[in-house]
Amino acid sequence: MKLLMQMLLLPLLLIGCGSDKKDPEISDSSYEIIGPQSAYAGEIVELALSASSKESFTFDFSQTAGPEVNNIEFDGNDISFMLPLSYEDYKTSFSAIFNPGEVGATEVVFDLTVNKNLPPTVVIKGANQAIEFTQVQLSGEQSLDPEGGQISLAWEVTNGDFELQELESGVVFTVPSVSKQAKVSVKLTASDEYVFWSTPAGHFS
Repeated sequence: MKLLMQMLLLPLLLIGCGSDKKDPEISDSSYEIIGPQSAYAGEIVELALSASSKESFTFDFSQTAGPEVNNIEFDGNDISFMLPLSYEDYKTSFSAIFNPGEVGATEVVFDLTVNKNLPPTVVIKGANQAIEFTQVQLSGEQSLDPEGGQISLAWEVTNGDFELQELESGVVFTVPSVSKQAKVSVKLTASDEYVFWSTPAGHFS
């Protein structure tokens, strides 16, 4: 009886070890979501969905945690969206369910740390009173981004009939003729890399 059992088991072991047939429900491919680990609030983030093999796949993409992102766009396997503005750091997560076809679906989770984006500190330097027909020069050079990024400045006349002349350090304008004391306004808008922020208008009389 012992000999018979050994002879029966041997062919079974040989069949199990020597077969090249693969389970149709198992895929050799691994999947990933490629993108930054951190970003600033207001930034546009780009993600790429990738498979280790060359097999084609479809996917279902969704946000699973954090403030809702804006303007999700799909371009093939690439995804982009804008992170909501926030004065506080936060975390957000996304899920991609890869569907290679006949094999089972695979879910991949992507976590993203979002850093707060504070508005630029906007500073207008210059006279706040002037006589008609004189020139007034204003500077925004002391404006800055709290995160240390680059900012751009835009000047605009919001009250008054005169034009601004752009300078490297700011603007200059000639005070218009007035019949009595009047108030004119100039607004400076500062933008960081991701979003625009405005400062209250500067007033001159």
